[in-house]
This record gives sequence, C-alpha cells and structure tokens, in this order.
Amino acid sequence: MRRALSRLLPIGRSLARRMPRLANSALGRAARAAVRELVYPTSAVAWRRSLPDSATTTSDEPRSSTPSTSRIRLPNPNALAKLTSPFIETVSGSTCDLVLCCAFTGRHHILDKIVEESLADATHEVRWMLCGSTPEDEEFIRALAAKTRKVAGFTCKNLPLGRKWQTCVHRAHSHFDASLFGIVGSDDFVSKKLIRSIVDRHVRNLQLSEVAAFMPAMYCALEWLVCHVDPKANLPPNIIKCSYEFNTAFQPLGAGRFYTQEFLNSCNGLIFDSTLDRLLDDRGFKEVIDRGKSVEYYSIEDGPLVSVKGEWKQLNSFKGFLEAKTLILEEYTFTGYAVLREALMPLSLNYLMKPSAFDPQFHFAEVQTGLKLVEA
Repeated sequence: MRRALSRLLPIGRSLARRMPRLANSALGRAARAAVRELVYPTSAVAWRRSLPDSATTTSDEPRSSTPSTSRIRLPNPNALAKLTSPFIETVSGSTCDLVLCCAFTGRHHILDKIVEESLADATHEVRWMLCGSTPEDEEFIRALAAKTRKVAGFTCKNLPLGRKWQTCVHRAHSHFDASLFGIVGSDDFVSKKLIRSIVDRHVRNLQLSEVAAFMPAMYCALEWLVCHVDPKANLPPNIIKCSYEFNTAFQPLGAGRFYTQEFLNSCNGLIFDSTLDRLLDDRGFKEVIDRGKSVEYYSIEDGPLVSVKGEWKQLNSFKGFLEAKTLILEEYTFTGYAVLREALMPLSLNYLMKPSAFDPQFHFAEVQTGLKLVEA
C-alpha cells in the first residue's frame, strides 16, 4: 500500500501544479496530509526508528524491537535558539517604517554593502536585525551597530537554519515597532528604490479605507535579478532576470518578502519552521494562505531585488540558476545596468558592475566581427 502511494506522489504533485487553488484549499491540504502520513509516518515510533543508532551507546543490554515512546520528544517547530552573545541594541530608537531581518554566517564584506544600500533612502526609517553564529559575526554586528546606529543583533547556533531565522524574526518583532518586517539573505541587495516603493505602497493601503478588508499580509516578488561578481568565474551574461515558470510558481521568492506588523501579530511572528534546514520559506506563505490573507507582488520596475553570486559558499550557484528547469531566464546585462543605475546608490552599482579581466569587453581581439585585423 505504502509503495503504491509512493508511486502516485509524482502524479499528485503534477496535478497540484496545474490546479494551485485546489492544492491550497482545505480539501487539498487534508488530502496531502493524509497521503504524507501513510507514506512518511510522523508518529513518535516511526520517527524514532528513522534516527541512526547512537555511536556512544555502551550498554550491553539487548534493545527492544519496539522502542518506547515515553521519552521521545518530537522537534518543536516554534522553538527559539539560546543566544550565544549578549543582545546588541541599536541606539537610535525602536520605532521605524521597516525592519530588515537577516540570519547570516560570514559574508561580512557584502553584507556591509547591503546594509549601506538599504539605509541610503533618507525618506524612511529603516532598521536591521542581524543574527550571526560566530565570534567574528558578533564583532561585525557590533561594528555595524556603532557605525550606523540602526542595527541590532545577536549570535546563536547556526543549525537548524529554520530555528536561527525564526529567532531572528522573533527578536525583530518583539524589539521593534515597525509597519513592515522584511526577509533578506546575506547576499541579497534590496535597492533603496524598492524600499521606498514598498513602504509608500503600504502607507497608501493603510490610508484607503475601501481596501482595508483586503489589506495584503505580505509584499513579495515573482521576478528578480541574479548578478555574479566572482572574478574567477567566466560566466557571461553578468546579469540575468529570473522568474518562475507559471506551473511551478507555488510560492513567491523567499528573499524580499515584506510581512506586515498586523499579520505577524496574528501568527505570533511564527513564519519559519525551527526544525528545518531547507525549504525554509514554506511556513510563512502557508500561514498567509491558511488565514485567508492576500499578497501583493512587486516588479523589477518597482525596484530590483538582486541576488548576488560570488566566491562564497551558497545553496544555489549562478550556474545552478542557468540550469534550473523551473525558472524563466532572460539575458539582462545591458538593460539591467540601466535599471540598477537608476535604483541603486553609486557605491552599490560599482560593486556589482565592477569590470574584471574575464569580462568579454576586455578581449577585443577574440570577438568575432567578420573583419580582419590589419597590422600597422
């Protein structure tokens, strides 16, 4: 029975992609939960049997074939991590328009530029909640807080990543009085134009009484830019425009989500599953759908969100984006330069578009023009 259901799962996923409303309905969620329980049981006994035997066990007593469940505690999806450093507070006040949350490890050089870009918009009050995991991360947060007076943060264990992110959001939600809370990766540029666009849009929505009942719980993206800055990688084009294939767009992009304070209040700020290391974005979107809330999408023209790919370790490489089957890709180097020049401050633009010896324009003799070179 279980084997047969396992074979039917791909068929069910295919149907769900073609009928997203049914898949997200109460009936669809109940059906998925029932099948998942039959194929991958979540009972305490089944969960315990899936764990590897402890390598430190020294007892010679024979083990029971049916392990006891009295001492088994299933992972808590709402768990928060214990801080491994004191909480570092910003000194410029806790009331603001937007708080950007970021869980990171390393990548201090680019994260410093990302924070600087986000604070370039003087028309809105922006704050940051940073969550690192190493002593070097703590020193970086302290230095950034002292320099900007708009950063707060702490360190905790890096894994599970879901718990680290949830702790970051919980701290931001409890510490700041903000209209919006954004989710930003440590290599994602949120342009000053995008921040201005999202905050202004939310202010207008709050002022329009006729849309109060349809107030979005989240502003998010279905399209974004990916830019590689690794001088060792010869991967033209330099910028690509990404969007999801329609039949695979179950969720918006995880980075660049802006949750409203009202929505976080309604779900106690629980938008990440603390037991997970991957698929971290699912819970937040599911909470929006389950509560009957709506989302508003923004475009690159509203302000670009830029995923930067460099020499550092990353879950999805630039080459991985080029080979992905679920994305629509558009060469965007020349158009993207104009878009970024208008949306970013000059220092951020120079960092993203800094020429290197591997760029095609530095190899004029190798470009096929159809003309023969004539020596003087």
